[in-house]
Order: sequence, then C-alpha cells, then structure tokens
Amino acid sequence: MFSTKPTLTAAIFVSVFLVLTSGTARTDAQIIDSVTFEGVVPDPNGSGEFRTHVLADGGLIRSLRYFGTIFEENTATYVNEVTVNIAAAGSAIANQAISEIADFAGSIDFSGIIPVEQNFDPGDLWSFAFFETFDDGGDQVPDANLNITFEFSEEPAPMPTVSDLGAFGLGPAFYQRSGGIAGSYPYGIVPFRVSQSGDYQLNVDWFNAASQSFDGYLYLLDSPFAGSDESAIAFNDDFVTTAVSRLNAQLQTGQTYYALMTTFSPVPDPTGLVGNFSLSTFDGGTAAVAIPEP
Repeated sequence: MFSTKPTLTAAIFVSVFLVLTSGTARTDAQIIDSVTFEGVVPDPNGSGEFRTHVLADGGLIRSLRYFGTIFEENTATYVNEVTVNIAAAGSAIANQAISEIADFAGSIDFSGIIPVEQNFDPGDLWSFAFFETFDDGGDQVPDANLNITFEFSEEPAPMPTVSDLGAFGLGPAFYQRSGGIAGSYPYGIVPFRVSQSGDYQLNVDWFNAASQSFDGYLYLLDSPFAGSDESAIAFNDDFVTTAVSRLNAQLQTGQTYYALMTTFSPVPDPTGLVGNFSLSTFDGGTAAVAIPEP
C-alpha cells in the first residue's frame, strides 16, 4: 500500500481466480521434515526477522507447505502483507507473500503451498526472513506477530485449472468503502458457491482497458451485500503490488459467498467499468460455480 493513490479514469477489467489451496490428502511418509516458528515479528524496517532450520533428512523436496496464525499487535494501524524470503543451501527458494490482514482484531489463520522441486542433503541450512512489505503509517512499529509451520514435502504442489465464469461490472452503483476517504466507490459483486469445502485463495488482477494497472480492493462476504463491507470475512488491498489483491479463506459447501470488488480511492465516473470473473482450483476439476445474484 502507498500513501497516495492514483485516480482511476479509464475502463477497468478485473480478473478473479479462486484457488483451492489444500490440495490432495497426503500421508505422514510424504513429509521429509517440518519446523514451527513461534512469536515471529515481521520487521517493517527492511532488515527482516530471521529464523533458520537445519534439514534433518535429505531427498527431493517438491513443495514447501505452510500454515499458521497471525496476531494483531499494533491497534493504531493495520497489518500490511507479510512476506517471507526463503533460501536453502545458499540458493534462493522463494519470496512468498503470506497474507495481508487489515483492521482486524485478534487473530486470523493462513495457509499455502510453495513449489520447490529440488534435491537437498541432510544438514542443509534453510533460512527464513519475515518482513512487513510496507510500513503502515511510517511508524516503524511492527503490526503483527505470527506462528508458522513449514512442512518439507515429497508431494508436488498441485497445478490449478481455470474456468472463465463470465463478466461483471464495477458500477454504476456506489457505496462508501469502510476505512476509505469520503467519496463514491463503484463496486461489483459476484456470488458463488464451492463444490467442496477447503482452504481457498481468491485472486484479483486489476487493470483497465489500456492494460494499465490500478489500485483495487477485494472483500469476501458470506451474506448478501447491503451497502456495507464491515461484515466481510476477509479482505485485501494490495498483495505485493497495488495491481493485485489476494485473500485466503476457509469455504464450505452449501454456503453462498459474495466477492465484492471496489476501488481503493473514490471514482466519480464508473462508466464502462467491467471485468471478467474466473475460478481456478488445485483439485483438477471445477471447485466453484458463479450463481446469479439474487
């Protein structure tokens, strides 16, 4: 997130992906090693908080699976995305954005999978550096702490399949986005259901008709939108860059969810703001379907 945001003036297209992150069930034999870090305080000042782990057993590590809980620490601001830089045996493995959580109280769970596909020896040193991608408010105060477990797995990270489920628009209706400056925020809503319960990831790539990125905002609701986003079960502004929003959520079959798309800044003229909604899943089939808005 940046302190100033450009004003949106062109037509907008929004590409949305829903990813089932839990993958295929695995046995304990597929886990080569695991490590849990508790009380990690991601550094907002650029130096990072470092944790290390010495690999107990070697072999082909095909994926690094992580899960944990993030806890609010600084109530004066909100938590920007937490990023972890991972290296092993002297080589970079991943720069992974874990989560962005804004204006929450208490704690929120997260999970994900990182492809690796490399051989490692017993005793190889792994390092993990945790950052807040942006220092919210420039106060140099950490906004959260987290507990996180990494599992070194022989199971490959599954590849998603994508289904295009049609177009939607931002506008012509407006509302006042919570936490935003006073103004008119155009929005679009896509109701959907999932065909299997699990941990999902909702992605939005924000761009306009001129293929220029802009700063959007994504909310997930589990009840019909009634003019407010304050009942959202998850939400995200920027995921690494302002051109992407991403959030994780545990979704259940039989429940209708509502993806609420809007802008970071007020937009006075929503004419022509449209987008394309797509779903992807790691299970090899269609895990979610868009439904007509009631």
